[in-house]
Amino acid sequence: MFGPASAQPPRLIDFPMLRLPFVEFVFVGLLVAVFFVDTQGTDAESGLLAVFVVLPALVFLGIAYLVSLPMQRKDITDFRLDAVFVVIGVLGLFGWIGQMLIALPLLCCLPVGLSALIRRGIAFALWKRGKGPQLPE
Repeated sequence: MFGPASAQPPRLIDFPMLRLPFVEFVFVGLLVAVFFVDTQGTDAESGLLAVFVVLPALVFLGIAYLVSLPMQRKDITDFRLDAVFVVIGVLGLFGWIGQMLIALPLLCCLPVGLSALIRRGIAFALWKRGKGPQLPE
């Protein structure tokens, strides 16, 4: 298995505190706040951003998170899938800057990839310091 005497790295899911996707929670909170701010008012364009951008972004963020769940079972030394999610998200960001709404599903991969990359980096640093998860006795 793993532990201080083992050279085999643990998985990301073996770190209990790093299982929670904090970055995704922050982005969902920001999207919900934008939704409520945009739907306030009675003018004609009130709620357009909420309906055509925020709600699809919440759906695509949820889908991207569900697709990324198997990444938690990978070793903490394997950063490849996290980097793929970040690259896809950056491509979506450039598409969004170029005024293409079709880039929204790609853009929603960015917070998921950054969150997984940050959590895997923290887990890797803890494991290298010998503070990783221990085998049950």
